[in-house]
This record gives sequence, C-alpha cells and structure tokens, in this order.
Amino acid sequence: MYLVTVGTQTHDYDTRAAAIAAAKEFSVEHRGTVLVHDEEERERFTYHRGKLESYTYDTRGGRKPGDRDRDRDRDRDPSD
Repeated sequence: MYLVTVGTQTHDYDTRAAAIAAAKEFSVEHRGTVLVHDEEERERFTYHRGKLESYTYDTRGGRKPGDRDRDRDRDRDPSD
C-alpha cells in the first residue's frame, strides 16, 4: 500500500501507479508539496505542480526510524 499526503490529509492507494497518478493530480491542485511513500517508508516521492520533485529509495534493508536508537542501546557497554 502507498500513502499520499496532501497537507494534513492522507489517502491510501493499493498500487504504486495509482498513488503516483493521484499525487500528480493533487500537486497541480494543491499549492504545496505532495508526499508519496510506501508503508515501510523505504520509497518516497515528492511532487510539486504535477512534476516529480524528489525520489528516495532506502536500500538499508527496511530499517525504521526507531531502529537507530535500538542499535545504539544494543552497542552500549552494560557496565557504563
């Protein structure tokens, strides 16, 4: 599933193609940037005025934002 965020509203789409088509359309109508991302937030797009502004694909194996803190805590010496 892909999520399209327009301002404070979020819309769900079953396919990547449907989400991209909607984001292009929303970005023409909406003054700001429209964000598209998959559920795992590995793939992210931003659209502005109907055109792709940025694209990011995280290849680090599905790490989530909280993983960095967990890894830092795991690497600490428990005697500290």
